[in-house]
Amino acid sequence: MSLRTEIIKYPHRRLEEGMNYIFTVEKNVEISPESKYFVLRDQAGYRMLLPAEPYKTYPIKTGETIRCRVDKINCSGQIFLEPEHPVFSEGKIYEFTVSGISHSNGLPELQLTGEDGKTHSMEISNQQSFLSQQKIQLRIERIKKGKLFLTPAESDAENNILIPGKQYQFIVTNCTDGFYHLESINGHRFKIETQWYRDYNIQKGNTLLCTIPPYGSTMPEPEHPHYKSGETYFFIPDYLMKAEYAGGNYMYTLIARDIFNEEAHLHFPDGFSPESINLQPVKATVNRIRKGRVYAIIIMN
Repeated sequence: MSLRTEIIKYPHRRLEEGMNYIFTVEKNVEISPESKYFVLRDQAGYRMLLPAEPYKTYPIKTGETIRCRVDKINCSGQIFLEPEHPVFSEGKIYEFTVSGISHSNGLPELQLTGEDGKTHSMEISNQQSFLSQQKIQLRIERIKKGKLFLTPAESDAENNILIPGKQYQFIVTNCTDGFYHLESINGHRFKIETQWYRDYNIQKGNTLLCTIPPYGSTMPEPEHPHYKSGETYFFIPDYLMKAEYAGGNYMYTLIARDIFNEEAHLHFPDGFSPESINLQPVKATVNRIRKGRVYAIIIMN
């Protein structure tokens, strides 16, 4: 028996996650006072929207071209762009001036002035190690929605910050108002929504091993109770999702069921035909888990 197919149409061409593209800024549009956008046109003539608020300090002007990285393509094919920062580049080290300490959600944040003359912040756990310094060398780990994610350039400062891509232990300090409240050994605090982890059996007082995502959201991702990144499992196919892009490009994703009967998103490797999928279990290697959802690559037989 063949699988049903759900089709999602997009008015832009298909782009590759992590790649950079040139866009022309056509105009500004205001859908509501809270929803303002730049209309971008790519080199093939297709248009996309870029939220204006995160980039209000960027010199983005109508008629000019800007370079954007495809920061994320979500499970339904929607594309999120990150314009090139006018001053800073990811992975490079810059000098910042320490201007003070503030607190956000009970956590100390170092207030900094950068080469762009603007104020930036970095969450810390040990205030004293930074307050004695007027200048500090920091690495730009990533830039998302115009915000700099900073880490000390010195490797011995890792105890004061959380490094994207690494795992840390958190204690569940509370479960209230639809959130798990997490705190690391160094005092870093987060709230993650309980709805994404309802099958994890998380209780107050539990110790969770969480990964700080290397890209996208900055929220810790608790270790899945069954699936591990890099390991291979069988999944039960449910339906095919076809994302159709302007220009004739398209992309298939197999929506399957995981061990908890939740949706898992399985991607096809090059040369694998979606038509070969039926209702039989499919073998796939997990490459990412986000908000409890499993993403995997189908293995060719």
